[in-house]
Amino acid sequence: MRIAIIADPVDEQHAGVHIYVKEVIQALLRNDTENTYIFIHTRENSFFAGTEHYIVPNHRNIPAYPSFRLFFLVPRLLRKLRLDAVWDMSHSGPFNLPRHILRINTILDLTPILLPQVHLSASTIMHKIVLQLLIKKSNLLLCYSHNTVKDLLRLYP
Repeated sequence: MRIAIIADPVDEQHAGVHIYVKEVIQALLRNDTENTYIFIHTRENSFFAGTEHYIVPNHRNIPAYPSFRLFFLVPRLLRKLRLDAVWDMSHSGPFNLPRHILRINTILDLTPILLPQVHLSASTIMHKIVLQLLIKKSNLLLCYSHNTVKDLLRLYP
């Protein structure tokens, strides 16, 4: 299978999700000889050297650009790559893909919804909207912990 991994956290984060995504990618490249992996991320990064990867910049200083990237630019690229599946490791998409492309999403936690007081209100609103759509369109949901599974089942039965 040709599987694209949206690996933005490798470029954009510096905490737990960053480490999780890097470790998963390294394990896949080391152990999976049956599938081909293509990586989508936001900026040049030596971590992706020697892999098939595509940069779709995320200009956070331009209002609404991150949403435009998520809903239009990344899906446009993914449609061109002749994929069997797309795996997003930060539960933000992808959307606007043909039905034959399987969608895999990792849900790390639901803190933007459960603890809105520690997140920007725009992030909380976006998570509430995007997560519901993501659950409906996903072929497979992967959770980082048993607690996240419980939260997900309680909030989105």
